[in-house]
Amino acid sequence: MATEIVTKASSGKERTFYSLNASYLISPGATREQLLDDANCLISPIRAQIAVLIDGLELGGGQMVANIGDVVSILYGMQRETEMLNNIIRAATIAKE
Repeated sequence: MATEIVTKASSGKERTFYSLNASYLISPGATREQLLDDANCLISPIRAQIAVLIDGLELGGGQMVANIGDVVSILYGMQRETEMLNNIIRAATIAKE
């Protein structure tokens, strides 16, 4: 199970925005604008994945139903992406301008 930790920028500690088998850190000098730009980059692929799933499943499923493991993989990836997005936004709320 992944864990997400965002520590306060003022603490001087590294901020982990995602941890699975390794921890991925937010640069201590990251500004609010940089973090929000990164968050914006994650939104587009998440939206695209949702659209693909809707289109594929709305049309009766076809190959998606036949390959349900692929659908589960897409959903798992989306879950991880939204966790990262959430933590970037949380870090942006405490980052300096």
